[in-house]
Amino acid sequence: MQLLHRLACVALLLASQVAWCAPPSEHQEASALHREKRHASALGRFLNLAEEGDARAARIVVFMYDHARLLYRAEWEPHEEDLHRWRRQSQQQQRRTHDVRRASP
Repeated sequence: MQLLHRLACVALLLASQVAWCAPPSEHQEASALHREKRHASALGRFLNLAEEGDARAARIVVFMYDHARLLYRAEWEPHEEDLHRWRRQSQQQQRRTHDVRRASP
């Protein structure tokens, strides 16, 4: 039993070290760019993620486009069909999340 406990402790230690050393995710990098007020670069990263199917990134992209002039003083003009697709993508994810929350006890 002591050996099992020690192995579990070593496994947890190794897992925490791997997580600590792991490079930041693309989402984290995009968020960091946004915090640094490098909005166009952040938008580009979030766009790539949205194109890969990331609903969270799609929601951010829609927000950034919707508020481009007011918040970012930018004149970003997306294609309407792209904007529609990203809205749908983020809404579908929100519905799935809502359905899962309602279904869980």
